[in-house]
Amino acid sequence: PNVSDKVKHFGAYCGLAFWFAGLTERRIYPGVAVALILLGGLMELAQGAMGLGRTLDWRDFLANTLGIATALGVAYAGLGSWMIYIERRLGVS
Repeated sequence: PNVSDKVKHFGAYCGLAFWFAGLTERRIYPGVAVALILLGGLMELAQGAMGLGRTLDWRDFLANTLGIATALGVAYAGLGSWMIYIERRLGVS
């Protein structure tokens, strides 16, 4: 569909952050945020350095960061560690 590039960036990083927040405990969330922010920033820098039609766009980085913040905000609000909860309910761990 014809969706803004920034919405795609937001959604991708929101999904990544929510996934990792589901796999980890609350005390690890800041590390998840830092790792994903670094990933997004380094990827933008790499795109700017390639010179193969890709460009560095700090608005993409901002959309990534807002996605991460949104997902971790939801995780802190009560939906974090969702996968750990599911595994315990299923008797997996």
